[in-house]
Amino acid sequence: MGRSSRIVFVAVVVIAVGVIAFTLVHHARASHANGSALATSTTKVDEANLPHVVFDCTAANHSGEDALVRPKSITIACADGGIGVKDLVWTSWTQSAAQGRGIVYENNCIPYCAAGTFSFTPATVTLSTPTQTTAGLFFSKMTVFYEKPGPDGRWIDHFTVPLPPQ
Repeated sequence: MGRSSRIVFVAVVVIAVGVIAFTLVHHARASHANGSALATSTTKVDEANLPHVVFDCTAANHSGEDALVRPKSITIACADGGIGVKDLVWTSWTQSAAQGRGIVYENNCIPYCAAGTFSFTPATVTLSTPTQTTAGLFFSKMTVFYEKPGPDGRWIDHFTVPLPPQ
């Protein structure tokens, strides 16, 4: 192979590698923009079989109708709605746990709850401990990892998530 043949061969290889790299990057960006993975085949999980969470326990008789998979918000303090998480974006939701990010809000109830001040702290939220109820499978524990010191300077909080009435 002469010098000019090697130069042409190298040029063809470089162009081929560039085209492949461009195609992969373009495909990855398009998949990311559509919210899909780079994988060519996926298995859709039936959300009816995944654990749910009671997202609004402030209703007088909350039930399975107040339950969702991947809700945008979850109220923890049922009596007055003084503790909860809003603007939730879920990164995973499986049979054993769910994880996402959101804004934890909490009323400090000073001097009393009706006149209290709410704090808002970004956090990672993990739901765990799936519990079988008459309304189905529900997560019953929530762990919150604050991105900065949360209420009363805490970095981590543990909550019991309300379940539907039995």
